[in-house]
Amino acid sequence: MTKYLIETINGKRKRIWSSGRNRGLKELTKRIGNILPYIERSFEAKKRIRVLEVGCGYGKTLLELRKKYGNRIQTYGINYENDWDISLIKLFGLDQKLFSKEEIDRNLPHLSIADAGKRIPYQSNYFDFIFSQATTQYIADKSHFLEEVNRVLTKNGTAVIELQEYKSKHQSEYKNLFEIWEENKLISSTDWLRKFKNLQIKKGWREWHNVILKKSKNLDLHLKLINSFDLKKINEDYTGTKSVYRIK
Repeated sequence: MTKYLIETINGKRKRIWSSGRNRGLKELTKRIGNILPYIERSFEAKKRIRVLEVGCGYGKTLLELRKKYGNRIQTYGINYENDWDISLIKLFGLDQKLFSKEEIDRNLPHLSIADAGKRIPYQSNYFDFIFSQATTQYIADKSHFLEEVNRVLTKNGTAVIELQEYKSKHQSEYKNLFEIWEENKLISSTDWLRKFKNLQIKKGWREWHNVILKKSKNLDLHLKLINSFDLKKINEDYTGTKSVYRIK
């Protein structure tokens, strides 16, 4: 994905940021609900908390959270592509005037470049709150991703994850991005996730669902990844990675 475009408007060169990576608290609330109550409940137990966004893009939401809560919140982000790095987040924060040149460095999130479907690169019991929007659809191993989210949450931690598990505009065999099979029977991914006591499934934006995950000692979704593939390689108009599982 192009990081940004340069256009000349009224004789001045201006950066045009990708709308797909330029999501802040306003967009987040529309997609997964208001996350501020989760954060503020965490402050009841701790003076300073750690918050992680998986798929943070330009880091807009993390910068806005830092602007709102200051040093009370330590922000962390994960992006997948190497060139979506901390220098880009800094450039975005300055361009959008979220922080001044004097403020920006001390308010940037801690950023990791990683495949969160393989491993979230932090120790267990590390984050008080985790959230993700418009990202799970691209993760190859969605089941292991949720297990990793559980691993890095603190004892009383919570995560809110947008699944984006279904694409009605795709051809029938490519609609379901989180496909689960038990022998020769197709199982609904949301019905399967509801079997786990620490997972709550809620209707989200458009046709998708959100997972509200409360920390459990060990989360094993009992799913074996059979295959995953980037749907854009099949059709340029498709988005997301289809993940196919069988129940162990």
